[in-house]
Amino acid sequence: AEILRALQTLEIETIVTRAGGLDTERDWEDFLSLGEQQLLGCARLILAQPEVAFLDRIGGSLSADQIERVFST
Repeated sequence: AEILRALQTLEIETIVTRAGGLDTERDWEDFLSLGEQQLLGCARLILAQPEVAFLDRIGGSLSADQIERVFST
């Protein structure tokens, strides 16, 4: 449930359906766009809740709205 909430927060929960579920193994670099890969990494940060995180070049493949969602989480 926590994983799905993190994905919903970033509006990428459809990845789970497209992939065939949370337990599916895939070559994610071929399956996901670069933006989806970056957002998935951000979802991992949401779940890990570190005190500090450095995001390198997050604006390269994300829209302004997506960046806003990441930073408001």
